[in-house]
This record gives sequence, C-alpha cells and structure tokens, in this order.
Amino acid sequence: MRIPKEPPAKAATIVPPPPPVPAPMPNPTVLAAAKSVELFAGERRGAGKPRRRARPKARANVMEAAREGVAEMAASGDWSGATGDHLVALYAWLHRQVYGVECEELDAQDWWLARSAAVRLASTHFGDDYDRAVVFMRWVWKREQRDEEWRRKNDKMGRRIGWRLQFSAQLVTDYRRFVLHYSSAPGER
Repeated sequence: MRIPKEPPAKAATIVPPPPPVPAPMPNPTVLAAAKSVELFAGERRGAGKPRRRARPKARANVMEAAREGVAEMAASGDWSGATGDHLVALYAWLHRQVYGVECEELDAQDWWLARSAAVRLASTHFGDDYDRAVVFMRWVWKREQRDEEWRRKNDKMGRRIGWRLQFSAQLVTDYRRFVLHYSSAPGER
C-alpha cells in the first residue's frame, strides 16, 4: 500500500497590515477641559507640599485678643484701632446681648470667613474707616434689639442676624436709606 504524498505546501503570502488610520484632530475645547480636569483632580501647583493651616490654638488666641480689644474699645469709645477681627468680635458680643445666646456657628473656621467679610465691608462701603463701620453696626443692632423686644412681647419668631447678613451689602443699603431719609445723624432713632 502506498502512502499518498502530501501535496506541496503553498507558499504563504504575507499580507501587509493596513496603513494606520490617522487620529482625528482633537477639539481644542475638549483638550482645555481635559487639562483643567487634570489640574483639578491631580496635578496642582506646589503638589507634594502640605498646605499650611493655622493651628486651632493660634486661632483661639486671635479670637480672644479681639474680644478683649472690643471690650477696651467699647469702654473707651475709641474704635480707631479696630480691625476685621474686632468687627467680628463686636458682632459676637452684640449677638449675645440682643438674643441672649452665643453665636454657635462662629467657630474658628467661620471666624476667618467672617473676618474677611468684615474687612471687605469696611473697605468697600466705608472706605476702610472702621469707626464708620462700628456706627453702622450700632445702628443695625439697635434696630434689631427693638425688633427682638417686639417679637418677644408678641410671641413671634423672626430671622436672626447671622454674620453673613451683618457683613453684607444688604444691611448697608438699609442703613444708607435710613440715614438719607429718616435721620439727621447716623446711629439715631
């Protein structure tokens, strides 16, 4: 018996791969968004360096010094050396006097936010004159004390003046309207 021979192998033809398809041109908006996401999510300026934060004890010392400064300034009536910290401490003191409770949301973190808002208020609306800012705060809290007495007498609840409202332009507008239309001197009535 004869074993059939295998047919001769065909020569393998090598087919070259197709030419690469050029990548589409990236959209500049997509590229910018991708870069901003990378910056937001990962890479940042000064990466690897820990962010310095004020220690709670240092913040507490600043807050306590401002409270003591407010007590001295209130006793003397001289607010010429006041700063943003003093305005925040004055706010906290007035809050306690009018409402009878501490302003609990004014912790060490919010103190710094309120301080920034107070400095911006004094700069923007009172030309960095902290004496005028204190006169404004006195007007706000005299009005609030009168309103709070009415609310207690009539068993009503009303909104409270938080530090964000105290150091906002909204009350400055009310104050300027009062000075213009109802008063000959600020802080009266």
